[in-house]
Amino acid sequence: MDRRLDPFRRRPLENCQKCPNRDEREQNLDRGICNLNKSVFDGLPLRCVGEWANEKIHYLVRYFDIFTTGMHKKWGGNLRYIEICSGPGRCSTRDGYEQDGTALAILNHKAVAYIQSAIFIDNNQESVDALNQRIKKMNVTDKAIAFIGDYKDGDSILSAMNQRPCDGLTLCFVDPTSCDIPFSTIEAISSCTGKVDFIVSFFSNLDFRRNGADAALNPEFEVARLKYETFAGCKGFFERPDVKTAAEHRKHDDLLRLFMHAYRESLSRIGKIAQDTVSIREYYHLLFATGHSRGLDFWKKAKSTDITGQKCLPGLE
Repeated sequence: MDRRLDPFRRRPLENCQKCPNRDEREQNLDRGICNLNKSVFDGLPLRCVGEWANEKIHYLVRYFDIFTTGMHKKWGGNLRYIEICSGPGRCSTRDGYEQDGTALAILNHKAVAYIQSAIFIDNNQESVDALNQRIKKMNVTDKAIAFIGDYKDGDSILSAMNQRPCDGLTLCFVDPTSCDIPFSTIEAISSCTGKVDFIVSFFSNLDFRRNGADAALNPEFEVARLKYETFAGCKGFFERPDVKTAAEHRKHDDLLRLFMHAYRESLSRIGKIAQDTVSIREYYHLLFATGHSRGLDFWKKAKSTDITGQKCLPGLE
């Protein structure tokens, strides 16, 4: 099929169980990798994702295209793409399909010609090995490589990044499955390569909404409390009077806004003052942050059209 009509190579996955709930899905996964199916394209592992994943990829790829096309001449091609939590490159979706994940969607895009290097980091060796095999089959090993990395250890991430150094401009996509990447990792990436734009999958609705109020009020949720404060880089967040009030009244929308605002304040603290978001259905947000207004202009252009081709009205986030 023409890639213009099928940009993520989406195909039916005949043996997919379409697991009806989270518990059954977890039984069929090993650190996010499906134990029941391999790719119909190459027989390599698949990461299980929500059926809305292609909406996330849509905005990421649009920004990547606009970013690289708009900046490669100014930086002499000295552009780099980094992805944290990359997975194996192909995904199985919960509605019974497989498709390219973010990594292959980027590497298959024509704008990849404009970047100097692409670095993919995951904490699962099976995912890293599978993605490197896919990179090899695409004949782009001179440009792209996947590394194992510990998200909670900034030095581990920097060690992987330094395998393909770049003193130009970097786009870093951070794509966890929950609020579990410490903000100290974001700080480390920013300090290592100050000229960097971030796109972060902010899973407030799928993670924080379930546990945020209890983290504020219930001592048994101390582990969750520490995780959220570490993620947002805001020690003492749950001691704030406004946070406690929202939690006590179970005003989850208010609590989510406060949590998002705290994260955005942390980004501003490291110089990423130009920020914006786009919703991925009702589940989560993609949060964009840069230190330059030009990057924000690119982002707003990228998010102006949704995956169906409909124009998105500004000011709805």
